[in-house]
Amino acid sequence: MRRADFSHGDGRLWVKHGRLLFVNDATHSAVESLEKAAQVDRPSRALAAAVIAADFDVPPFVFAEDGERLNGIVCGAIEVRVDGIDATVVRGADADPWAQFDASPAAVVSAGTNTDGLEEGLWEEDLWLEAGAVRAGGFRWLPRSQAADEARTARLVGTSSIDPDATIDARGIAEILRRTEEERQAPSTDPEATIILAPGEVLLDGPPEQHRLVQALVCGPCSMPNPPTAARCRGCSSVLPRSDSSTRRVPQPALGMIHLSGGLREPLDADLLIGRNPAHQALGPHQRAVVHGMGDRSVSRRHIELRLDGWNVIATNFKKGSSTTVESRDGSSAKLLTGAPRQLNPGDTIHFGRAWLRFEPEE
Repeated sequence: MRRADFSHGDGRLWVKHGRLLFVNDATHSAVESLEKAAQVDRPSRALAAAVIAADFDVPPFVFAEDGERLNGIVCGAIEVRVDGIDATVVRGADADPWAQFDASPAAVVSAGTNTDGLEEGLWEEDLWLEAGAVRAGGFRWLPRSQAADEARTARLVGTSSIDPDATIDARGIAEILRRTEEERQAPSTDPEATIILAPGEVLLDGPPEQHRLVQALVCGPCSMPNPPTAARCRGCSSVLPRSDSSTRRVPQPALGMIHLSGGLREPLDADLLIGRNPAHQALGPHQRAVVHGMGDRSVSRRHIELRLDGWNVIATNFKKGSSTTVESRDGSSAKLLTGAPRQLNPGDTIHFGRAWLRFEPEE
């Protein structure tokens, strides 16, 4: 079980597949590039490249990866406490460009945005995160179950060997900068090379046969995938071909943006499971957890699912006996009955508990 306790704040905490990224300023322009870098095969190198691309203008952040050993990096005015066989505090402000940590797999990582010491009582003990992204001012992460930790610790105590590709220090920045420039100039078969996606395309986890595919008309001028019935490209407005032979199967594209009460937004690039603690059970292969309505007991842990069905967005209400409603852009409304899927139209707003979300197809 991968678990993260967290407190609300102005930062952003991202957890997925044994990796964690915490950025203390969710509004910073570099957050998106840092989150993308945290998901690739060699995240430490990708994060270094992202820092270079931003001309080192990035917010303080922490990245941790749960591999054979628990390791990660701390950048900027932020500190991490690593509790394992030996408890240590790693301060990003003391390094250029960042400090690294390496610990036993039984370690617990915790962080605060202050530099004078970690605050006690920082955590929301009644809610934890296995996967997804939430607003946070601090976190504490237990990457594995206690039994697995004890077994791995017994095997690894006394060892200090780590994968040299798993970490990178300041001395590697110049080399990455050189390689990044070379990759811009010529194609590369290096598995670390950046994957360039067409506009609107999404790279999903898992082998290709597990990717969700849809029929699409792909625009020649801009490569944007479009619904097979579209007359003009949703990206550049070019006229699309009308013959059946012009359609092909492509990875499921993002279908828009979900606007949530409180000013949050989530890209609709996967099935979204929304509620107070949607990841308290295992997620499906194409699902992403979105924590919303925390502290509102009228919102269930798993309240709403937004499922991508080709070019349609299907909403399902999981809370029994709720007064969840769908309000259309023209002002009409109807109940979203429990377990009864409903297709959303552009501008539809779902009201659940004291929270709401609105579907917008384009940004």
